[in-house]
Amino acid sequence: MNKKHELLIQKLQISSHPIPSSQLAKELQVTQRSVKNYVSAVNAETPELILSGPKGYHLNKKVKVSVSSHRVPQNYQERSFSIIKKFFLEHTEQIDIFELCDEFFLGYSSIKLLISKMNKELAPYRLALRFQNDCIYLQGTEGDKRKFLTNIIYRESAGGFVNLTALKALFPDLDIEYIHFMLHDTFKHYEYYIHDFAYANISLHLIVILYQTINHQFLGAAEADCELMDISLAVIENLESHFQICFHTQERQEINKLIYENLCLARADSEQELIQIVGQQLYQTTIEMIEKLNRHYGLHLERNALLYPLSLHLKNLLARYQNGSYLKNPLLDSIQKSCPLLFECGLYIAQHLNEEYRMEISEDETAYLAMHIGADIERQNANNKKLKCILLCPDYYNSQNDIYQYLLANFDSQIHIVSVCSREEHIPAEDFDLLFTTVETAHSYPHTVLIPPFKNAVNLKTVFNQIQEKMDQKKLKILSEHFTRFFQPELFYLQTEEAEDKEALIYRLYQLLKDKRFVNHYFYENVLKREKAATTAFGPVAIPHSMKMNANRTGIAIAVLPSGAAWDSQLVHVVLLVAINEHDTILFKELYEALILLFSQQDVIRRICACHSFEEFQQLILSYAE
Repeated sequence: MNKKHELLIQKLQISSHPIPSSQLAKELQVTQRSVKNYVSAVNAETPELILSGPKGYHLNKKVKVSVSSHRVPQNYQERSFSIIKKFFLEHTEQIDIFELCDEFFLGYSSIKLLISKMNKELAPYRLALRFQNDCIYLQGTEGDKRKFLTNIIYRESAGGFVNLTALKALFPDLDIEYIHFMLHDTFKHYEYYIHDFAYANISLHLIVILYQTINHQFLGAAEADCELMDISLAVIENLESHFQICFHTQERQEINKLIYENLCLARADSEQELIQIVGQQLYQTTIEMIEKLNRHYGLHLERNALLYPLSLHLKNLLARYQNGSYLKNPLLDSIQKSCPLLFECGLYIAQHLNEEYRMEISEDETAYLAMHIGADIERQNANNKKLKCILLCPDYYNSQNDIYQYLLANFDSQIHIVSVCSREEHIPAEDFDLLFTTVETAHSYPHTVLIPPFKNAVNLKTVFNQIQEKMDQKKLKILSEHFTRFFQPELFYLQTEEAEDKEALIYRLYQLLKDKRFVNHYFYENVLKREKAATTAFGPVAIPHSMKMNANRTGIAIAVLPSGAAWDSQLVHVVLLVAINEHDTILFKELYEALILLFSQQDVIRRICACHSFEEFQQLILSYAE
């Protein structure tokens, strides 16, 4: 049975009703005569497998069929990922276009359209797929290839695993709301602070454990019984009572570890304690895997944050393998389809384990490994927008943990405390944004917030103002980090003639963007639609943009208007026409906030209007942003 026959069977397998030969011919990109020949060939090999009727062809459910495990990519996402995998992960130098036609069951012209669409996605990273001598080549530097691969993995992780709405759809028979709010009430009762990500992360793993327990799938051999934390006992008792189940010893231990991993405690995890739990070899193996993942995929997984949960998971995985069991993962299909590169990261770990321990890892277990990576990336994405902070506080009568919990309870949306120290010499060498300290320091630090050693004495308003000042500086930094990407001399217009009206100004700036191929001819119309919906003027500055983020690449055309121009009912002196590529959607939000913040400062507009060249404008913006 060849690939075309297998594809025909796969199409019939996934259909709940007969398919006409005309539709099959269109989907297989062959003639109806070829479809009939395929059916005859399949039935010659496996009699009466494909039946025909007045409504088309369908499979005979009474006949068993075995086809290759290779699944033919069915849509743009699957086909583009297949090509990305060949070039970026398998490091293929060239792909024969006719072999790709056979692999995807597509015609030559369809492959060229596919590559053309992919090139739009690759363009912002200065990469391109080129045709030469009936082969496809990837053009670009290794650095740009790494940036593109990393960006895709981080995009896949954005809300992919711990979205409660998605979990409700995946587990309709479980009371997801109860789990979430029960955790909230329990943590509040025991006076532990827990952030939103931890709520969702614990909820996800508890759901999986519940799902497995209800379906009589257990975690493996139980360890010697250990003492559980009070908060873990409370969670277990609540779940057992609500869902009318009884957890085994290993599930109880797993829940205890899960809660411990996610507790926001002012503590540094003891490496020796972890080594005692998982063993020196597995501890070292986990460190090596995190480092290799970072090197191979260009990730920035935090060793200290991922080491504890991943090593504990691997310990249980090894125990299950030795007992000849494995966990079924209800999220497997979702992860494979929505996050293929993250699944590849899971496969990378599975291969490493195979080499180290001679063990075969199932796809279900591999998906769990991908979940750990995705969860850590999602946590990073959440924390990257926060200020990176250090807490220096001698630990007298648990005051360290009290201050830690108090700061997070009041400022979690703004700060991420990466380290807690009892002595100044223990402050990490790496960069941080803020140092909260309850004691005077011998050395000076970029930004220090001195607070009393008792939480009830902390002046929240003063702390908030200092945090906000630093956050504003961080927001503006995006303008200096990406200035040359956003702004170019060719996109700068200085008013020297009579003032133009709003539409004329927009059109002038649109032409600058269009001449440099930042946008297509639909862009101007979409900008006007957005402007009619609501004005984009804020005092003396206007920031018009399209309702669709479909620019060829991201850029900003700027008009400096010393004499001003009428913009609806306002007089504006600066107009920024923003073009955003869909891959920079998140960046647009940060950019927009930075621009509003910058131009809300009283003297900025006056100083910009005094600029006579792009170079002067650049120097001024960087002076505020750096």
